[in-house]
Amino acid sequence: MGTKRTLEASERGRDDALQVSRFSLTTRLTVALLLLAWVPLLIAFSLQYRLVDRNLEEQGELQLAQLAEVQRRRVDRELEGMVNGLALVASRTQMRISLDEFGRSADEADKAFVQQILTDAADSAEHLEGGWVYDVSDQPVAKVGRVFRFPALQVFEQLPELAANRMGPYWVDDECERVIWTGTDLELDGRLIGRLVLAFGTQRLRSLLDDFPNPAIIGQSHIILERPDGARCVLSSTVANEEEDAAAALLSEEQILEISARMQPGEKLLSPFDDQQSTLIALTLRSASARLMVHSAPRMQQQLRTTMLAGYGGVLAALLALTTLFSYWVSTWISAPLKHLTKAVSSVRAGRNLPPMDIKRWPHEVLILAQALRDLTTAQRQFVTALRKENRQRRAAQSQLLDLANTDELTALANRRQFIHCLEQQAANPAAHAALLYMDLDRFKPVNDEHGHQVGDEVLKTVAERLINAVREQDVPARMGGDEFAVLLVDDEHWPQVEQIAERIEGSVAQSITVGDITVRVGCSIGAVKLTPGQSIHEAMKQADEAMYAVKQARKQGPGGS
Repeated sequence: MGTKRTLEASERGRDDALQVSRFSLTTRLTVALLLLAWVPLLIAFSLQYRLVDRNLEEQGELQLAQLAEVQRRRVDRELEGMVNGLALVASRTQMRISLDEFGRSADEADKAFVQQILTDAADSAEHLEGGWVYDVSDQPVAKVGRVFRFPALQVFEQLPELAANRMGPYWVDDECERVIWTGTDLELDGRLIGRLVLAFGTQRLRSLLDDFPNPAIIGQSHIILERPDGARCVLSSTVANEEEDAAAALLSEEQILEISARMQPGEKLLSPFDDQQSTLIALTLRSASARLMVHSAPRMQQQLRTTMLAGYGGVLAALLALTTLFSYWVSTWISAPLKHLTKAVSSVRAGRNLPPMDIKRWPHEVLILAQALRDLTTAQRQFVTALRKENRQRRAAQSQLLDLANTDELTALANRRQFIHCLEQQAANPAAHAALLYMDLDRFKPVNDEHGHQVGDEVLKTVAERLINAVREQDVPARMGGDEFAVLLVDDEHWPQVEQIAERIEGSVAQSITVGDITVRVGCSIGAVKLTPGQSIHEAMKQADEAMYAVKQARKQGPGGS
């Protein structure tokens, strides 16, 4: 005994003597590779950061111009949709035929038909505020309006200024309501028979301006509308940030109108134009009576600067992280053979099997050591493997025997022995709540008598499957013998739910069962009792059996009972 303790102390002494440094070979290799990778990377990004900082202002204006062009295309598409809506309404052939007939005969029925067609067409047009049909003498024939009541007389006065399929804004000065109105000539067989005027609300345009992406670059978007009589107004997007510094950098409607009047057609950029050093881009739209202006405040440019520089900083952080991971991977790859060999030696010293080692690409010197260690432990590994295999086979056989002892051979449900065991466990827990269902099949004996036991066995299997599907996952269904079954409802003290489960089982079992070419129908009688803590198992089974028998007798004595 003294010699063994001396050897153990000697081993511990050697282990303590080997712990010279707390830094492993992998750590040292990782630090060396990081120094080689990080130093040039930080120098290169420092120079790149300064270069990017000098070019940010020019890139910001270029990006602002690109985004303004995207906004212009979006607004143009919306205005084009209004023109398409006008063309869709004007394409109603029956409306033009009825308008022509009304111009010839002044029949009120034709006028009413034009009104009906215009009303139906207006229902299918989006954001339509009003519509009017005039005859060839410029007299109103039909009109339709939803929320906005457009002054027909003022529209009529503007018609001579309106070319075919041309859009123009119009609003009433005293109401300050703004719309986009469109007009076109109505022709039939090459003859002018009247005109169509539609007024579209600006709700869609306003939401289009507010829904523009990249709010950190574009501060506001403005659509400048001009009536045929020269009056102008501005539709502007809202700004989510209501802080004082943000609101001070925004332009008022008067400033927008004044600046747009100074800008020449086709002029793209005007900067600076005020004390705020803001950037304003003016773009012409397809409609000759509208213009788009995009305004970027200094705060927005600063946000763009911060965002872009933060992006480059994020790239640098990502590259540093990648180099760190790569350095760690390379150092791990270099030191892996020695680490594997060290673990293998430790396993052998502890009396365990030699762990698997992939030695195909190891250095020759380490390979010789690994091969020698593998040869020494091969016999031990084979012995342990055989022993573990035998142990697994023994446990599998024991598990199979246990399953056979606790499972009904025909239905694969728990047998009577296992069910009684579950009841005993439930009764041993004073805080548990449970209920017991005892079930006996009805009309099962004639099935065996008429069709044989093979069909009867298939019926019992089907009943077992339906019983499993009818109960919950925590419940325990079992076959007690013959055509008797039982269910332990675990953690259930609510009697209505117990009755609901019993009704679900009864309805499922009562459905017809097909075995080959034979179709039979059986039922079941279920007795249900609530289990109380400390109750005798045999008493509970007796009460459930009596309840089941009472149900069976009541059915026999009732109407149609058998």
